[in-house]
Amino acid sequence: MVAVSDEISARVKQICKNVQNTNQIKEVLEELKTGDAEIIEESIDILFGVFSYHIVKKTWLETGEDQEKKDETALAKDIISSWLKTNFEYFLTILVSKISAVTSATQCTIFDKFLKLVSLENDHFWKGEFDVERKLLTRFDVLFNQLLDTNFTEELAGYMNELMENLDVQFLLIKKVHEVCASKNEDSSTSGLTSLGVDNCLKFLQLVSMNHINVKEDEAVLYFVKNDEFIRKNYRRSVEQAWLAFLRVENMSPVLRKKTLVDMDTKIIPFLSNPKILIDFLTDSYNAGGVTSLLALNGLFVLINEHNLDYPDFYTNLYKIIDASIFHMKYKSRFFHYIDMFLTSTHLPVYLIAAFIKKFSRMLLFTPSTDVLMVLTLIKNLLIRHTIS
Repeated sequence: MVAVSDEISARVKQICKNVQNTNQIKEVLEELKTGDAEIIEESIDILFGVFSYHIVKKTWLETGEDQEKKDETALAKDIISSWLKTNFEYFLTILVSKISAVTSATQCTIFDKFLKLVSLENDHFWKGEFDVERKLLTRFDVLFNQLLDTNFTEELAGYMNELMENLDVQFLLIKKVHEVCASKNEDSSTSGLTSLGVDNCLKFLQLVSMNHINVKEDEAVLYFVKNDEFIRKNYRRSVEQAWLAFLRVENMSPVLRKKTLVDMDTKIIPFLSNPKILIDFLTDSYNAGGVTSLLALNGLFVLINEHNLDYPDFYTNLYKIIDASIFHMKYKSRFFHYIDMFLTSTHLPVYLIAAFIKKFSRMLLFTPSTDVLMVLTLIKNLLIRHTIS
C-alpha cells in the first residue's frame, strides 16, 4: 500500500493530540462520503490513523466503574469515548459501502484498512475472550456482504489471493460462504444472495488451498488470531460444508456450473469425506449436454478410479457426447485430454477401444483442418496403447 504523506500524518496527529480537534472527524467522514477519488483516499488514511490511535490507546474500552462515582471530568471523557466509538462504527460502514464505487486501487486500500482495524480490535479489545470468533465473524458480515455484490477487478482479485494465504482470513470467508449459501438453500425468497453473489462465492472457494489441510502448529500464516488450534481442527470440515452448500444452490447458471466442474477434481473432491455425495450434481451436469457433460464425466471418472464409485454407464455416456460439435467448444483441448485419459487403462475391452477409434476416424471427414492433427494423435495413442485393437 502507498505510504501516508507527511501532511496526512500531521492531520492525524492534530486530531489525536488535542481533544478539541475531535470534531474534525465528522468533517473527514463527510469528505469520505461525498469526495472524489483523491479526497476519499486521503480521508481513509486520516480516519484510519485516528481510529488506530484510539484503539491502541483503548479509548472506548469499558472500565466497568459505576457512573455515579465518576466526577465531571471522567463523565465528559466517557461521553467523548462513546462518541468516538459510534463514529468508528460509522466509519467502518461507510468504508465498506465504497468498495463497489471506487477504483481498483482504492478497493484494495479499503480492504487493507478494514482488516488492519479489525486486527487492532482483536489485539487490544478481544484478546483472550471466549467469543473472539463470533466478534470477527460479525465484523466480516459487513465486509463480506458488500463483497458479494462487487465486481472483482483483476487488482482486487490479486489482493484477495494474497490475503487468503492467511489461514484465519480464509477460514472466516469460508464460514461466511457456507452461511449465505445455506441460507439461500433454506429459503431463496428471503435470501439476499444475487447471481453475482453466487459467482463471487465460487471465487472465494476457488482460492481455498489444499496446502492448509495438514498445516502443522506454528506453521500457519495468521492475520488475526494467535492460537490456530481451533481453525486447524475445523478447517477441512468447514471447507466441505461450504462447498456442499454452494453445490446445492438452485438454478446455477450454465457458465457457473462449468467453472465449478473444472475445479471438481482438484478443489472440491479432495475436501470431501464422502465424495460419492457428488453423484447427483454430476449426473445433473451430464444431462445438461455439451462440454458440461464432459466436465461432469471427468468428476465421475475420479470417483470411479479413486473412490470406488460403481457407474457402469460411464463409457456409454462418453461415447454419446462425442460428435463434430466438440471442435467448436471453448474447452476443446481439455475435451481431448480427458478422452485420452479416460481410455488409458489397458484393461478396457478391445471392442470398446475399437468403437472409439472408429468414431474418431469417421469424424476426421468433418474435422476442421486446424484440429486434424489433434484427432490423429488421439487415434495413434489408442492404437499404440491397445495394440490388439
